[in-house]
Amino acid sequence: MEKFGIFELLDALSAALEGEAEDRKEEPAPPRTDDAAFSPPVYGGGALDDLLARHERMSRRIDGKK
Repeated sequence: MEKFGIFELLDALSAALEGEAEDRKEEPAPPRTDDAAFSPPVYGGGALDDLLARHERMSRRIDGKK
């Protein structure tokens, strides 16, 4: 049985890609450096503690507890 044109094309492309893969060697990735632009924001711990304490006081006042 004869091959259709598309199968011949696919065979030729796969052979070419295999040849390129053998010719091209994997280069090691450059060492990763931590970029400050991609790191999460740093917040002062004092502001968060103040917010939580304020929330706790309001919550106790609403519940009627001291």
